[in-house]
Amino acid sequence: MKRFLFIILCSFVLGQQQVTGLEKTKSVVKSFEKWLSSTNKHLRHGSRIAETPNGPIEYVIDGSGPAVLCLHGGFGGYDQGRLIGQSLAAHGFAVISPSRPGYLRTPLSVGQTIEQQADAMVALLDAIGIQQVVVLGFSAGAPVAFEVAIRHPDRVTGLVLECLGSQPNQAAMYQLVLDILKYDTVADFASWLFYLTLKEEPKPTYAFTLASDNSLSAHELAERIEFVLEHKSQKRFLRRFLHTTMPLSPRSAGTENDISNLDPWPTFHYNLLKAPTMIIQALADSNGSYPEAQVVASQIPGSQLVTVEQSGHFIWLGKYTHKWEKKLVRFVRDHQP
Repeated sequence: MKRFLFIILCSFVLGQQQVTGLEKTKSVVKSFEKWLSSTNKHLRHGSRIAETPNGPIEYVIDGSGPAVLCLHGGFGGYDQGRLIGQSLAAHGFAVISPSRPGYLRTPLSVGQTIEQQADAMVALLDAIGIQQVVVLGFSAGAPVAFEVAIRHPDRVTGLVLECLGSQPNQAAMYQLVLDILKYDTVADFASWLFYLTLKEEPKPTYAFTLASDNSLSAHELAERIEFVLEHKSQKRFLRRFLHTTMPLSPRSAGTENDISNLDPWPTFHYNLLKAPTMIIQALADSNGSYPEAQVVASQIPGSQLVTVEQSGHFIWLGKYTHKWEKKLVRFVRDHQP
């Protein structure tokens, strides 16, 4: 998600096409405020709050069956987690999607460090009466998933890590993210402009987004964009995924905290991990790091590294999604509680 800010900033330029036609500044402000209020209301009404010893934790459960704890990435929340876990819910699993600390209605005080977040997730399981889970973590949620498995081995029957690692030399980009997130109104207004652009000019916005998360060759990227634009389910997933980053301000504290906990993989104690592990990584992920995923896989005895071609950090978007999702469902079934 590290280039997501670039997409947001570009939306300022694209969004001017929407704004310049309005005669009065008040009408722009009114439209923005209406969107912000409606979106926040929808988010509040879509989830529950569990009171735990660690503090209130927002969550939602989709589906029924053996439990999967699904941990979202940066700029996310419970809404992103439930989207990531939707294929598992459709295959007979109860997918628990919390908002990690600092996201939406889970305060950052619930857990700032990765270890504290892992303990908080287990406190959530206690509060809702779930004894064991397969835990899945995407991007910035992957280190938390790992620590849940390390610190609470009796609660985790399987571990899935998606899109882990970090590209080097990204300090300037992270600082730009932090600078933007300091100002809630600016961040939310940028979200709104991007929302308008996505609504009014979906195809070029989809194409631009699909070019932002990978290091594919020009030919491979063109094939990926064509595939996504030709398949309704792929376009719908991309649109919904982008909506799970809006608005930005209720997600800013968590995103800032994730940046402060950036790339802990070299420090983890892999010898303590007992859960069967699957790592799913796009070869051309330019926001994560395939080489680091290889190193992590080599440190976990018996782990399975699933390599995804012609995709990027948005790993669900591309022609090979169905192949790795089948492997994911099989892994979760084999290691379900």
